[in-house]
Amino acid sequence: MEYFWLIIGAVITVFTMVDTFFTVLNYNERGLLVNRFIRWEWRAVRTLISALPIHKRRWFLRQVTGLVLVSAISLWLSGLILGFALMFYGAAGLGALTHTGGRIGFWESVYLSLGQFSTVGADQFTPMKTWVAILTVCETLLSIVFLSMVITFLFNIYSCIQALRTLCASFPSRHTNVTSPLDELSPYFPHRGSNSLELHLVELRCNLNGYFDSLAQDHPGFFFQSGADRFAMPFAVFMTAGTIEGLRYGIPQSHPAAQEPELPRLCDSFEGSLSQIVDRYNWEIPQPSNALSLEQFSDEYQRSYGSGSDVDQYVARFRRLVSSMSAMDTAPEDCEASTSDLYSRYCHWLAFITRVDAFVAKASRELLYAPTYIPGAHQPQPPVTLFGWQIKQSDPIRQ
Repeated sequence: MEYFWLIIGAVITVFTMVDTFFTVLNYNERGLLVNRFIRWEWRAVRTLISALPIHKRRWFLRQVTGLVLVSAISLWLSGLILGFALMFYGAAGLGALTHTGGRIGFWESVYLSLGQFSTVGADQFTPMKTWVAILTVCETLLSIVFLSMVITFLFNIYSCIQALRTLCASFPSRHTNVTSPLDELSPYFPHRGSNSLELHLVELRCNLNGYFDSLAQDHPGFFFQSGADRFAMPFAVFMTAGTIEGLRYGIPQSHPAAQEPELPRLCDSFEGSLSQIVDRYNWEIPQPSNALSLEQFSDEYQRSYGSGSDVDQYVARFRRLVSSMSAMDTAPEDCEASTSDLYSRYCHWLAFITRVDAFVAKASRELLYAPTYIPGAHQPQPPVTLFGWQIKQSDPIRQ
């Protein structure tokens, strides 16, 4: 039986260190236990607080990051102390470790493990075999390695949070609530002759890659909660998608803004970022809706100018997107001049937006993100109710 405790203790110790290594140091690794444990923990917390009023819920959500970090470190720490305690317990049964007080039980072994891990040591314990003495020294040395891992883990998580803050800051606004992405894209269009839009897209792509690369390194950063409407992962995805939506599908392909070299690169980074989260958490994202034929699209598009409620919802939404971009009065040609170009943009937009809508809705529900949405001047009317957001028509800042 003593050998059983030695083997179990060694397995727990090695398992804990390997999990720490994968979680802290390896890029895009799921880890063995802690990342899954944190996800289960978040689901339990979400279930408990989901029924609370929004102001109380946000206070609890802000504590999630601290809870996640403390629980992860505690789990690793418990694994190491328990693993060595079991090995010491097995060694005592073999007579390789003695205690001046007599028999060494399980709790005496835990006390010895705590003492060695804290580098303080424990009195009245005498190794009778060289391998036990080496084992006590190894635990002390391992505690130093573990401490460096913990420091790295904390630094990485808060670097991930900072990367999210930088990404969200790519969409400056005087509003405290979420508003239309096109409203925050419009200031770049009067300067289409300069490189201001290109610089904005470069900055946005770099910030997007920085945040999702940090998430690939440190998965627990996904569960960060700020409690603010404009500081959250679903907000960053929604605003980035709105920028791509307006530039790639809301204006003709011949428009200078649609031909920005940075735009395809931003699209590739954005699609890769969404796929990273979908694959990691096995989210079910529905297939894109079937596009209408050219004739059906033309009929529905003309009908969308009326007040009928039976118009295809996606065609009506696409028409509002095109109208919103046209209202910026920046295009050198009419955004609706070419039917073939308009239909091609609609087909590609439909595949893009259905995936984005499903992702934002899933992320909002997963993270209990329920901001207030204020329609802006350029408003293509996203399905806010699908996301679980609240619409507020009046702007408290403008009043």
